[in-house]
Amino acid sequence: MKTSRRSFLKSSAISAAVVAGAFKGLEGFAAPTAQIAIAQIDRMPNIPQPFKMRDWRQVAKDLDAYAFDLDAKGPHLPLVWIDKTHVNFDEDTFGLYITVDDPRSGPNENKGQFHDALCDMPAVIGATLVGIDKSSQRGRNWVSMCKAYFGKASKQNVFMTFERDFSYKVGNALGIDFWVDTLPSMFFAQLVDQYPHEPQFEELMRTSADQFCKAVSVLKDDPKGFHHQSFNFATMKPYDGTGNMSWLEPESSAAFAWLEYMAYAKFGDPRYLQAATWAMDALNAETDNPHYACILLFGAYIAARMNAEQDKNYDTTKILNWSFQGGHICIGGVSAARWGNYDVSGLVTMMDGRPYLFETFQLASALVPMVRYDPRLARAVGKWMLNAANNARLFYPEELPDNYQMAPELKPVSKNLISYEVLLGRGQKLLTPAETKLLDSRPGVPFVAARDAWDTWSPVTGEKYVFPPVSNFSLYSSTSVGIFGAIISRTDDEKILQLDCLKTDFFHAPAYPTHLYFNPHREDKEIQIEVGPKRVDLYDTVSKRWVKKSIDGRTTLRLAPDSAAVIVRVPTGAKLTRTESRLLADGVVVDYRANGGA
Repeated sequence: MKTSRRSFLKSSAISAAVVAGAFKGLEGFAAPTAQIAIAQIDRMPNIPQPFKMRDWRQVAKDLDAYAFDLDAKGPHLPLVWIDKTHVNFDEDTFGLYITVDDPRSGPNENKGQFHDALCDMPAVIGATLVGIDKSSQRGRNWVSMCKAYFGKASKQNVFMTFERDFSYKVGNALGIDFWVDTLPSMFFAQLVDQYPHEPQFEELMRTSADQFCKAVSVLKDDPKGFHHQSFNFATMKPYDGTGNMSWLEPESSAAFAWLEYMAYAKFGDPRYLQAATWAMDALNAETDNPHYACILLFGAYIAARMNAEQDKNYDTTKILNWSFQGGHICIGGVSAARWGNYDVSGLVTMMDGRPYLFETFQLASALVPMVRYDPRLARAVGKWMLNAANNARLFYPEELPDNYQMAPELKPVSKNLISYEVLLGRGQKLLTPAETKLLDSRPGVPFVAARDAWDTWSPVTGEKYVFPPVSNFSLYSSTSVGIFGAIISRTDDEKILQLDCLKTDFFHAPAYPTHLYFNPHREDKEIQIEVGPKRVDLYDTVSKRWVKKSIDGRTTLRLAPDSAAVIVRVPTGAKLTRTESRLLADGVVVDYRANGGA
């Protein structure tokens, strides 16, 4: 599918009331930042309906308490076990059931080794993001246990989806692909950011970064570049499947760029910056949409950050549009739709429009910090986030009528903390016969929340597993909820969120508290915000104006209709300087685009 060139610019709508308190004597700043329109986001409603904003922070805390309770009693419990097989390190680790009563998982299946980094590591990351110290919780260090996914035994020497290389049997090919072979290393880097003093963590991150650095050197000289299915880090050769089970994931360059740039930010080694540049150059040079799953958005974030910090000129808008539109490989994107009485906009989709929760949570991790580096995207990200934060609740059983979900009789097990994995919409092209039959049995229901239709074989015997009905509830889909919980705070207007731009801006340079606000209403709105006990001045990177001076505690912020502000809390009295396009306060960057710019 061909995509359009850069979208037209949409004028910023910050009201005069926002800038009425601008300082005198600081003239010379740029005009308000023109906002870039993302076509798919413009198709979403400003205020999704029905509107109900969950307390995502509390959901994350409650899920952590439920999922990590080794002493939980009752049917289908506990959800976690201790894995004592010591595959990669002579230490215990833990496993969470991928889905409730997943027949592959647990202490008695597959030697207790079948648990997924894409489920377990986000559980630790997300809990940490909402303030839980997972390195010392009820006598256990859950953080240290995550290093079990480092592929020492397999000689990959990067973090892998499973602690043991199970080599799934899928037809006549191995089920190996880039997005699941890169995300675990990305997640471990996030843990290093959160727990920098954890023993062995820096060493393992550096080893992984070295492996990815070598791989980038191979792929940049490969005739196909990053247009492969995956990469074997033990042999340093691309992997392309076998027979008819082969596909391409060119968005993988975004994962390599993210990993290497985080390594550069952490260690300062110029080799990592060079590798990140090679990977981003490859992504930026793509002429056809490379979107596959949820990796491409991390490329948009790195494009914006490297543009700001390294004076690059990557086309962030192109990558962002591609991510939301979806590509021809997996026919995904981000939804902009209404199904029956429910808006389902803002949810990440794959396989011709099937919305998934895991990927939606991960999208926020990349997008919200991006506006620090490119405030031209503030309105787009703010509007998307309001839709995603509202509509993500549709995966949870207590948020839907019973006939809209696969296993309503079992929802007490979920506690409204463990979600379904996918929304099956009536008329979707890629429905299995069983999914079509399910929808046909619910006349008048536009969608059903369910488990994804996996055809999964035993990694040992090749036998096909049968999933019980309770396995419709997916821990894998749910454990990334801490991303929403950490980023999203409420204001006194339920439809104007306060979004923390630093929470998932991993390994960022020194920065002052920065928050994104989007006013979806058709009229000016004044909200109350808390700025803390120390006196600060508020600077808006969108309007390029100081909007408040020498304040503490609670204050008001006025937003124009359908507009966004990115507010930085700068200590009162800080010395202001200008360096090329940047505004700094006491040497800390406040605005990377203080002179505006296209």
